[in-house]
Amino acid sequence: MLSRNSIVTLVLWFLFSAVGGLSGFFATTKDPPVALGLAVVLPVALFVFYYLKRGKLYQQLRELDLRFLVLPQTWRVMGLFFLVDLYRGLLPAGFALPAGLGDIAIGVTAPLVAYLIRSNSPHKQAVYVAWNVLGIIDLVLAVTLGILHSQSTFGILAGGTTTALMSVFPRNLVPTFLVPLFVILHIAALSRFREVQQTGNRASAVTG
Repeated sequence: MLSRNSIVTLVLWFLFSAVGGLSGFFATTKDPPVALGLAVVLPVALFVFYYLKRGKLYQQLRELDLRFLVLPQTWRVMGLFFLVDLYRGLLPAGFALPAGLGDIAIGVTAPLVAYLIRSNSPHKQAVYVAWNVLGIIDLVLAVTLGILHSQSTFGILAGGTTTALMSVFPRNLVPTFLVPLFVILHIAALSRFREVQQTGNRASAVTG
C-alpha cells in the first residue's frame, strides 16, 4: 500500500488544488494561464523524475498490485459531467464531447482491464498496453482542447462558450489534480507491467 508520506502528499496536493480553485488562482482569464499549466504538467514531471531515481517511490510502486494502478481509472466515468455541462450550455462541444466520451470509455473499461491482466488471455499484454496508451492520449487531448477553447491567447477555438468553468472550483480539480494523477497512474501501470513481464520471462528462462 501507499506510504504515509505518499498519502500526505496526495492530501496536500488536493487541498492546494481546491484552495487554488476557490481563490481564482488558476483562472484562465490570467494570460497566459501559467499557474494552471504548471498545475497540470509539474506533478507528472516530478513523478517521472523521482521514479527514475529508483528511490522510495520506485520501491513502493514495485510492491503494488497492477490492479491497484488500473482500477482508480474507473473514476473517469465522471466524464459524464462534461456532457451534462455541455447540455447546460456551460462548456463548448469541441471540448466536452471528446473529453467526456473519452473519459467515460476509459472509466467503463478499467474493471475489464483489471480482470484481464489476471487472466490467461493471449491478448492481455496488447490490450493492457493499448488501453493505458489510449488513456494517456485521451487526457492529453482533453487538456489541449481545454486550452484551445479557453479565454487565453491560446484559445484559438474559443467561441461564445469557453472552458473558463474548468479553472474554478470544483471543476478545476479535474485539470489540476485528477488529470495529472491519472496520467501518473497510467505511466506507473505501464512501467510496472513491463517489469512484471520481464520478471516472468526471466523466470521462464530459468525453469525452461
